[in-house]
Amino acid sequence: MKLILAIVHADDATGVIQALTEAGLRVTRIATEGGWLRQKSATLLLGLQDAQVPRALTLLKRATQRRKVPVAVPVHLSAPLGQTVISSGQEADIEVGGATVFVLNVERLEQY
Repeated sequence: MKLILAIVHADDATGVIQALTEAGLRVTRIATEGGWLRQKSATLLLGLQDAQVPRALTLLKRATQRRKVPVAVPVHLSAPLGQTVISSGQEADIEVGGATVFVLNVERLEQY
């Protein structure tokens, strides 16, 4: 048995959940937020049999997308030799979205 933890952009979460549930997979959504950019996200929890994992990963990949969005940079970024690339408060196009997925072994599952 496996536990999938998938962190997806909030804009993708509804579509991902719909795709997973239409495929007969159970999913739990937890509202989360990224640390550096403070972008809203969703952490999805799926308890699956080993044979279901490839299908779930395919659906996650299809239902998420990476996109560039303008974001106010919260920190000062420098390049080598001390050149300032972006200063705090400036906007930069940052790639967000997609999915970060962890597939974990589950030693034991109990339902009450």
